[in-house]
Amino acid sequence: MNTTKSFYQSLRTNLAPVHKLVSNEKLFHNVPGDWHVVVADVENSTQAVESGFHNDVNLAATGSVVTVINEIKSNLKNAEIPYFFGGDGATFLIHESY
Repeated sequence: MNTTKSFYQSLRTNLAPVHKLVSNEKLFHNVPGDWHVVVADVENSTQAVESGFHNDVNLAATGSVVTVINEIKSNLKNAEIPYFFGGDGATFLIHESY
């Protein structure tokens, strides 16, 4: 099988402000078929934040990032796991070999 394991490492870094990045379609790339989008979300986080549990929501979401990274790094020490942390969850791109 043709693998794109180096997909993430081959992306160029862009230091432009976020509003300029998201408005330029040329800076987006399709995720290769041998990568997976993994989403962790704190259920009912909006209600929890409205009830004053913002720190608990943030801690639970942070725990999802730590868990995914620790799990992968325990098997593959040099693995790079791109992710976006959103405060009440996170989205990861993970190669299928991980």
